[in-house]
Amino acid sequence: TELHSAMAAGDFVVLSLPHTPQTEGLVDAAAVACMKPGGVLVNVGRGAVVDEPALVGALRRDAIAGAALDVFTVEPLPEGHAFYGLENCLMSFHCADLTDDYFELTMDTFMQHARTYAGGVGDGSEGATWNLVDKSAGY
Repeated sequence: TELHSAMAAGDFVVLSLPHTPQTEGLVDAAAVACMKPGGVLVNVGRGAVVDEPALVGALRRDAIAGAALDVFTVEPLPEGHAFYGLENCLMSFHCADLTDDYFELTMDTFMQHARTYAGGVGDGSEGATWNLVDKSAGY
Protein backbone atom coordinates (compact mmCIF):
# COMPACT_ATOMS: atom_id res chain seq x y z
CA THR A 1 0.00 0.00 0.00
CA GLU A 2 0.98 3.64 -0.24
CA LEU A 3 1.17 3.82 3.56
CA HIS A 4 3.52 0.84 3.74
CA SER A 5 5.74 2.36 1.04
CA ALA A 6 5.94 5.62 2.95
CA MET A 7 6.67 3.81 6.22
CA ALA A 8 9.47 1.85 4.51
CA ALA A 9 11.02 4.94 2.93
CA GLY A 10 11.21 7.20 5.95
CA ASP A 11 14.06 7.50 8.39
CA PHE A 12 11.64 9.47 10.57
CA VAL A 13 7.94 8.74 10.12
CA VAL A 14 6.00 11.66 11.57
CA LEU A 15 2.28 11.25 12.28
CA SER A 16 0.04 14.27 12.78
CA LEU A 17 -3.28 12.65 11.96
CA PRO A 18 -6.63 13.26 13.64
CA HIS A 19 -8.44 10.38 15.33
CA THR A 20 -11.32 9.42 13.05
CA PRO A 21 -12.90 6.08 12.15
CA GLN A 22 -10.69 6.08 9.04
CA THR A 23 -7.43 6.67 10.94
CA GLU A 24 -8.00 4.55 14.06
CA GLY A 25 -5.36 1.81 14.09
CA LEU A 26 -4.09 2.92 10.67
CA VAL A 27 -0.50 2.37 11.74
CA ASP A 28 -0.93 -1.29 12.58
CA ALA A 29 1.57 -4.13 13.05
CA ALA A 30 2.00 -4.52 9.27
CA ALA A 31 2.74 -0.81 8.83
CA VAL A 32 5.23 -0.75 11.72
CA ALA A 33 6.90 -3.88 10.28
CA CYS A 34 7.56 -1.96 7.05
CA MET A 35 9.75 0.59 8.81
CA LYS A 36 13.53 0.62 8.40
CA PRO A 37 15.49 -0.94 11.27
CA GLY A 38 16.98 2.50 11.88
CA GLY A 39 13.62 4.24 11.57
CA VAL A 40 11.95 6.34 14.24
CA LEU A 41 8.19 6.75 14.59
CA VAL A 42 7.09 10.19 15.82
CA ASN A 43 3.45 10.72 16.80
CA VAL A 44 2.20 14.23 17.53
CA GLY A 45 -1.33 13.64 16.23
CA ARG A 46 -3.61 11.23 18.08
CA GLY A 47 -2.62 8.10 19.95
CA ALA A 48 -5.37 5.85 18.59
CA VAL A 49 -3.86 6.11 15.11
CA VAL A 50 -1.09 3.71 16.21
CA ASP A 51 -1.47 0.08 17.28
CA GLU A 52 0.42 0.56 20.54
CA PRO A 53 0.99 -3.14 21.32
CA ALA A 54 2.51 -3.58 17.85
CA LEU A 55 4.75 -0.56 18.42
CA VAL A 56 5.81 -1.85 21.84
CA GLY A 57 6.71 -5.19 20.25
CA ALA A 58 8.77 -3.55 17.52
CA LEU A 59 10.61 -1.41 20.06
CA ARG A 60 11.30 -4.39 22.35
CA ARG A 61 12.71 -6.41 19.42
CA ASP A 62 14.72 -3.41 18.20
CA ALA A 63 12.92 -3.86 14.88
CA ILE A 64 12.94 -0.05 14.68
CA ALA A 65 15.39 2.34 16.31
CA GLY A 66 12.89 4.23 18.38
CA ALA A 67 9.73 6.20 18.90
CA ALA A 68 9.00 9.75 20.06
CA LEU A 69 5.44 9.94 21.33
CA ASP A 70 3.51 13.01 22.43
CA VAL A 71 0.12 11.27 22.35
CA PHE A 72 -1.28 7.94 23.47
CA THR A 73 -4.49 5.97 23.08
CA VAL A 74 -5.22 6.51 26.78
CA GLU A 75 -4.10 9.76 28.38
CA PRO A 76 -2.58 10.15 30.78
CA LEU A 77 -0.59 7.04 30.01
CA PRO A 78 -1.44 4.48 32.70
CA GLU A 79 1.11 3.69 35.37
CA GLY A 80 3.13 0.63 34.46
CA HIS A 81 2.54 0.95 30.69
CA ALA A 82 5.19 -0.83 28.62
CA PHE A 83 6.35 2.44 27.04
CA TYR A 84 7.80 3.53 30.41
CA GLY A 85 10.27 0.66 30.40
CA LEU A 86 11.63 1.18 26.90
CA GLU A 87 14.98 2.92 26.49
CA ASN A 88 14.21 3.62 22.83
CA CYS A 89 10.92 5.43 23.51
CA LEU A 90 10.94 9.18 24.17
CA MET A 91 7.68 10.47 25.64
CA SER A 92 6.23 13.91 26.26
CA PHE A 93 2.94 14.89 27.83
CA HIS A 94 0.78 15.95 24.86
CA CYS A 95 2.61 19.23 24.52
CA ALA A 96 3.96 19.23 20.95
CA ASP A 97 1.97 22.38 20.23
CA LEU A 98 3.67 24.40 22.98
CA THR A 99 5.95 26.57 20.87
CA ASP A 100 7.49 29.94 21.71
CA ASP A 101 4.62 31.73 19.97
CA TYR A 102 1.83 29.42 21.23
CA PHE A 103 0.10 32.04 23.39
CA GLU A 104 0.33 34.74 20.72
CA LEU A 105 -1.13 32.41 18.08
CA THR A 106 -3.85 31.27 20.48
CA MET A 107 -4.84 34.86 21.25
CA ASP A 108 -4.85 35.74 17.54
CA THR A 109 -7.15 32.77 16.90
CA PHE A 110 -9.43 33.75 19.77
CA MET A 111 -9.63 37.37 18.58
CA GLN A 112 -10.42 36.30 15.01
CA HIS A 113 -13.26 34.09 16.26
CA ALA A 114 -14.53 36.80 18.62
CA ARG A 115 -14.68 39.37 15.80
CA THR A 116 -16.48 36.89 13.54
CA TYR A 117 -18.93 35.97 16.30
CA ALA A 118 -19.61 39.65 17.03
CA GLY A 119 -20.66 40.18 13.42
CA GLY A 120 -17.43 41.21 11.79
CA VAL A 121 -15.43 39.04 9.49
CA GLY A 122 -12.12 39.28 11.34
CA ASP A 123 -9.45 40.95 9.30
CA GLY A 124 -11.34 40.23 6.07
CA SER A 125 -8.89 37.64 4.74
CA GLU A 126 -10.41 34.39 5.97
CA GLY A 127 -14.09 35.17 6.38
CA ALA A 128 -16.52 33.35 8.62
CA THR A 129 -15.32 29.88 7.66
CA TRP A 130 -11.82 30.27 9.10
CA ASN A 131 -10.53 27.42 11.28
CA LEU A 132 -13.89 25.67 11.72
CA VAL A 133 -14.32 22.16 13.08
CA ASP A 134 -16.00 19.78 10.65
CA LYS A 135 -17.83 17.45 13.01
CA SER A 136 -18.84 15.13 10.17
CA ALA A 137 -15.14 14.61 9.38
CA GLY A 138 -14.26 14.20 13.05
CA TYR A 139 -11.90 17.15 13.38
